[in-house]
Amino acid sequence: MKRNALASLFALCWLGLAPAMATAQTVSGSLTGQVTDASGAAVSNAKVTVRNLATNQTLSVTTSGDGTYTLPNLDPAMYEITIAAPGFEKATLSSVKLLLSSTVRNDVKLTVGSEAQTVNVTGSPDSITTDSGAIGDVIESQAIERLPLNGRTIDRVLTYVAGNTSDSPSSPNIGGGLRWGGTYYTVDGVPFNDLGNGAAAYSYNTNLTTLPSTETVAEVKVESSLAPAEYEGGTAIQVATKSGSNKFHGTAYEFNRNRAYAARSYFSPAPLLKPQLNRNEFGGVLGGPIWKDKTFFFGAAEALLQRQGSVYTFTVPTDAQRGGDFSAYAPLTDPNTGLPFAGNKLPYIDARAATILSYVPHANLSGLTNNLTQSVPTKYDVKRYTLRLDHNLNRVHTLTLSGALSIGDPYFAPNGTPAQYGNYESAGYTTQSALLRDNMVFTPHLLNEAHYSYLSHRSIRKGQNGNFDPYTIFPGLYGPFAIGGLPTVSMTGYTGIGDTGSSGHSPETTQQILDNVTLVHGKHTMKFGAAVNFNGLAIKSGTSSSTLGTFGFTGRYTANTANPTGNAFADFLLGYANTTTRATPQIPIYLKYQNYAFFGQDDWVVTPRLTLNFGLRYVLQTSPTEANGAFTNFDFAKGVYVIRSVGGQLPSTVNQTALSLYPNTYTTSEQDGWGQSVLQTDKSDWGPRLGFAYRPLSGDKLVVRGGYGMFYNFVPTYIGIRQISQLNFPFTLTQSYTASSSTTPTLTLANPFPGTGTVSANPTIYAVNRDLKNTRVQQWNLSMEEALPSNVGLRVSYVGNQATHAPWYYYDKNEPYPMRALTTLQSGRPYQPWGDIYTLVTEGFSITHQLQIEATKRTGHGLYLQTSYTWGKSLDNVPITYGPQNPADPSGDYSNGDGERHHNFYFSGTYELPIHRTGFGSRLTNGWSVSSLTQVRSGIPFTPTFSIVGNVGWYATRPNIVPGVGYYSGAHTLSKWFNPAAFTAPTPYTFGNARRNILFGPHEIGFDASLEKKTTMRDGVDLLLRFDAFNAVNTPNFSTPSSNISVGNAGVISGINSTTPNRQVQIGGKIVF
Repeated sequence: MKRNALASLFALCWLGLAPAMATAQTVSGSLTGQVTDASGAAVSNAKVTVRNLATNQTLSVTTSGDGTYTLPNLDPAMYEITIAAPGFEKATLSSVKLLLSSTVRNDVKLTVGSEAQTVNVTGSPDSITTDSGAIGDVIESQAIERLPLNGRTIDRVLTYVAGNTSDSPSSPNIGGGLRWGGTYYTVDGVPFNDLGNGAAAYSYNTNLTTLPSTETVAEVKVESSLAPAEYEGGTAIQVATKSGSNKFHGTAYEFNRNRAYAARSYFSPAPLLKPQLNRNEFGGVLGGPIWKDKTFFFGAAEALLQRQGSVYTFTVPTDAQRGGDFSAYAPLTDPNTGLPFAGNKLPYIDARAATILSYVPHANLSGLTNNLTQSVPTKYDVKRYTLRLDHNLNRVHTLTLSGALSIGDPYFAPNGTPAQYGNYESAGYTTQSALLRDNMVFTPHLLNEAHYSYLSHRSIRKGQNGNFDPYTIFPGLYGPFAIGGLPTVSMTGYTGIGDTGSSGHSPETTQQILDNVTLVHGKHTMKFGAAVNFNGLAIKSGTSSSTLGTFGFTGRYTANTANPTGNAFADFLLGYANTTTRATPQIPIYLKYQNYAFFGQDDWVVTPRLTLNFGLRYVLQTSPTEANGAFTNFDFAKGVYVIRSVGGQLPSTVNQTALSLYPNTYTTSEQDGWGQSVLQTDKSDWGPRLGFAYRPLSGDKLVVRGGYGMFYNFVPTYIGIRQISQLNFPFTLTQSYTASSSTTPTLTLANPFPGTGTVSANPTIYAVNRDLKNTRVQQWNLSMEEALPSNVGLRVSYVGNQATHAPWYYYDKNEPYPMRALTTLQSGRPYQPWGDIYTLVTEGFSITHQLQIEATKRTGHGLYLQTSYTWGKSLDNVPITYGPQNPADPSGDYSNGDGERHHNFYFSGTYELPIHRTGFGSRLTNGWSVSSLTQVRSGIPFTPTFSIVGNVGWYATRPNIVPGVGYYSGAHTLSKWFNPAAFTAPTPYTFGNARRNILFGPHEIGFDASLEKKTTMRDGVDLLLRFDAFNAVNTPNFSTPSSNISVGNAGVISGINSTTPNRQVQIGGKIVF
């Protein structure tokens, strides 16, 4: 009867939640254990009461027939556990730390005696995981605040997590997970992923300044393998912020670093100019009670102001040339008369050329080439604000309301005096998030969490000269522009002019409604949840280099027999162009789609030593819609280009001129039989999870655990969906112009776009497989974990995963195949009249095997330690861009994954020096602590390539391997890292047999260190002075070498890995109360 009732309740929960179904993910944890007497017999009906030491909130349950208890849905905090039973002394565990989304086991033996008598007992070790097959790491606030995190953003700690084999902080490859949407971020349960690129909502230089400040973070948890069914993505990264308590606490701080303390780059020794650097980060946090035991607040405000430069060298006109004086150079010819210029000086300068020239800095070195060098500054300003309120409404309801705002200002340079013409700085952004959560405790065994969250992330891209409108001097452009910029001007022999990159504004929003129910029934802790995400993404690209106009100057008009190359800058001053291009601005697109998910999870304590975890998750992401219906695609089965239609009508944003220039090249979606959608929704994403944890010995010091699970990664919008909605014909139009005479100027700055120009007869287009699949990731692991003395946990794990339906991005499905000699490449393409058809397909696969060894010591007795070694082998046929080299043999690209490092050692630790003197001098000797982040990693793989000259129709990129010749000859040097003679170009029109990523670059060593001095100013107020050194010993970590065997510098290393730059020193201080 009980079983039938339980089964009915299980079914009702699932069915009831299914209609409301995205990413039902929370931050709460559980306390569990078994209560026994001295003989080991179970004590049933014992009362177990937990108390949050910060807020005094309490919750009580009674033990079951076998003495077990579970208290789910508890916030991460420090707790007191009290256990009382008739005939036994009351037992108290005074300081039990519950970490983010974790289960902490405390088995307690009661002593016979009076219940009025209370004894303090020692709980089970919290250094290992005892009740789950999942693998994860938790980084606590003490470590986050003390470790030397370069940039003071929490993404830095992610690169030191066991299992990470990549360099990317915003999208780490942990446990062998794939790129493109494989990592899922939440902050207090709020989804925090960028809809465009699939990583965390990004900001400057991949630093996650959009996420909360390190001063506001309570914990970070990384679920890297076999996460429970409530979690989304192959890797789940959760951030929990701090909350207020019954005591007021706060911090005020300032950190500075500047050029005086920075080391030079390996390739920029003295006396070269040291780049500019001045960084100030300051702010404060405050938390406390509003109403004791009822209402609490926590808030923070922080600002980062940074000016950093890079040294560049340019070739610019001399001051004499700027004035039209070329008397010191070879004679130039006036194209209007055919005669030399008098005195080799130009009699006039085109007014438009003079306007553009005013944005070009003057030379500061002698000579005609490389005559301008300077430290080019960039501006990096961030402001972050956080506020959180927690309110215990009554015995049932606990409310949380939080909001966060992060603003990153884009870079602007003053007109007329730009530091680097053509500079394009990282995007600015504005990120806002909000959360309203209600935790409901109906009974100690029935709990519910409901929340609504909102995330808005707006990236703002502006070139250096955004308020210069080229339409005012070139009315033939498709303007005017809301955001301007310099046109692109190329001049043979000189550094070009122009604002590179594309300006625009891309706001996106995610709204989530979530509900989770937790039911504790006997040995079962069951959790059911459902959520829906409403996603909106607008891409307003505005302008690009083509829309601002491109102008090419070669010197053809000022050339003569004595000076056959002429002078391109002189042509520019005269206003006589060789080529010009104009393009329509990219249309704005407005995409919407939904994510639905529901899950069920049952953690079954089969025996006090064995726990099983069962879970099932279903996810569904709808196909996106666009406000104006702007979608295109390619039907490869029929060989036709398809434009979405509704009732026979094309999207309103179609460019009619472009449509008229390519008649009879397309069909509509309705005519093609696709209806009104060019994409289909993947509805097959069911993800089962199974885990176990077995404690073979008495007590909880040794655990064997593992399991299997299936996960799904969604394909981000920017790697295919955006292209078929915004960048394809007929939404864009590019027209090119070429001067018709080699001696008489026919293309001038005064009239740069005469007539309609020419358009490509074979335009490049983008496509997406209509039956696009989400990437399926299967994970499995097996671990042995032991609690060592001093609360040190040791874990040894085998971790594996396999991905199918991984995306190939920019896979050209219109290359001639088989390769053969062609008159033109276009003549061999299978789909006419199109050029390249860059297609997103999900046909890739990968497999990863890892050995992870990790030792962890939670903060206590002045020591925190987390160190790990990961050996990893990841094989795939999924390059970051493009598809397999040979379209008929995708397995030929099966090799080492991009960015994969085989050996990875990480160390992070903090240590308070045990000096506790009294009397004179104690303020100087006491309160010192040291911290370090250290990494030693093997090199990343790279692929040997070769160049093809001529041989139209031959597009192979990888060479043949020369038998018997080693890839490396002798010791690695910067001038010869690998042996180019080990490879040779294959026979024309064949593919080389060298696989992807068979060579490996230099290893990487990183050592960041911190020294901190704590001085107590008065009771409850401390002054902390801090010294951080990033890349403390200034170890140069080199980039991969030039890989093209056809050029003379093959095997030569000429750069530094950007993830570990030259040493920088930071000095800071805090007042903590």
